[in-house]
Amino acid sequence: MWPFEDVTGALISLLIGGLLGRELYRIVDKPSVTIQYRQPVVFQQNDGQFLSIRVGNVGRNAAEKCLCTLSIFGESQSLILDPSEAEAQENLHEYKDEKLDLEYPRYQLIQPDSQRTVENDQLCWSALGNPAQVEINPGTTQAIDLCKHFNSNGKQYFIFPSEFGWRRVRTRMRSDKPLRCRVLVCPANDYPTPLDFELFVDRGNVRIKKTKLTLLDRLRRLLLRRSIYTKQI
Repeated sequence: MWPFEDVTGALISLLIGGLLGRELYRIVDKPSVTIQYRQPVVFQQNDGQFLSIRVGNVGRNAAEKCLCTLSIFGESQSLILDPSEAEAQENLHEYKDEKLDLEYPRYQLIQPDSQRTVENDQLCWSALGNPAQVEINPGTTQAIDLCKHFNSNGKQYFIFPSEFGWRRVRTRMRSDKPLRCRVLVCPANDYPTPLDFELFVDRGNVRIKKTKLTLLDRLRRLLLRRSIYTKQI
């Protein structure tokens, strides 16, 4: 008599073992993205500071097609500047190459009357050409362009780039109060890595203060991964 139950059991065991083995291999061999927020990269100019954050990969495989997104929580429409309130000469990257007429400020995607917020919107990387996505090999780092704090002619405000780099900025926001932000680094071959923080100006310098997560918040992120896209801390 054909040992149907034995064969079926062996096939199920092979299937489960193969799935578990593949998942274990993925966990062990995957990239491991870290956001190095403690020492942000600051580029000083005579009219303000550019602020970047380094992203490293301490895993065994490359983090492929990494996108970076920014969310700003609880911001009021009154914090968003109209381009008419900005300085035309903001000294942003790529101005010299593009030879633009700087009589007016650079266009921004989110205006005060746009009735939308900054939520999971793409930033650009600091690599040559400000690409929207990069590959981070094991043992290497890349930098994200987070913002510029403009401080000149009696005006102070944050300027956030978009996936177009500094050619078309995401928005300009007042810097007289801290902003609650979240950055997500999203490789194509792993789960996103989040960083929640406050962005503020202290004595003329841009600062980052990481938000401390409660045990409940950490458990929620572990069990409900989609909460990092929707839940503010």
